[in-house]
Amino acid sequence: MSTQTQLTIKPVVSDDEFQIYALLTQNERPDMIDDVESMKKYDAARPATAFFERNLIWSGDEPQCGVTMLQVYWSSDPTLFEIWLRPKGTVTSEIAQLALASCTEKLLAQGAKKINVWTPNHHSAWISELESNGYQFDQANPESVLMLNDLDTSPFESNIQAVLDSGLKITSMADYLAQNPETGWKTIYEMDMEILQDVPLPYEFTGEPLETYIESMTVNKDSFNTIHFAQDGDRLVGTSMLFRSKVAKEFYHTGLTGVLREYRRRGIASALKVTNFKLAKEAGGKQITCDNEEKNPMLQLNYQLGFKPYWVWHSYTKVL
Repeated sequence: MSTQTQLTIKPVVSDDEFQIYALLTQNERPDMIDDVESMKKYDAARPATAFFERNLIWSGDEPQCGVTMLQVYWSSDPTLFEIWLRPKGTVTSEIAQLALASCTEKLLAQGAKKINVWTPNHHSAWISELESNGYQFDQANPESVLMLNDLDTSPFESNIQAVLDSGLKITSMADYLAQNPETGWKTIYEMDMEILQDVPLPYEFTGEPLETYIESMTVNKDSFNTIHFAQDGDRLVGTSMLFRSKVAKEFYHTGLTGVLREYRRRGIASALKVTNFKLAKEAGGKQITCDNEEKNPMLQLNYQLGFKPYWVWHSYTKVL
């Protein structure tokens, strides 16, 4: 008689466990493979007082899924936490049950009163477990993919020139920090925090410490040449970020793209995006992935740039 191996969940501690966690997505999503050094730097960049824990779910000695719990320190609500799954493949009902039960117990002990979960909408067993435990759907972020071989920037070159002709300057993050070694980080941070106020989230964004922002951004220092700003004199008025995978260098993913309110509808965002995409293609990149809230105008801009629909991420929240 065969017996099913019992699932166990354990914190990620050793370098070997970090490596397993980093590579869990290599079959389904090779663009999401991480590296141990960057993961540890990201973890260390978080405020020391904000709860954070990586776990692995095992079936015997075979890893099945990563589970991360964290306190949402960029919100003013100290009782708000998130759960993220990083499955090796399919999320089974057994994995979903263990993950949610274990995380809920730990987060309640941390003082959680609200938990938010993001998941691809095809992880049906995980969604079923969330819904059966009272989680409510509250946001959809379609993910889209651009194959750089298909990128044609010619329709957008006049737009870039129009932005420059309007008196604005386009500067890479690498150049801006080199030109402004004393004030650069604070200026970038202040612009980003202002733009992020308008990014759709299922909870209120109130900001993060400057020191945390600098440390977490510096993890991606190799991508500072594909992060660009629009400048109006000495003022930063827009940004678009593109990060290259440290492991699979043919893959890129977008970060924040946005423009200060009084500078919108002038083609700045598309000019910055196209500037980054051209550089990625020239560097041998093959694919760019991004996600946007379903009603965000940035999603339609990405489709105009040639992105195609891919996964859809759903947010679920429960007040405990």
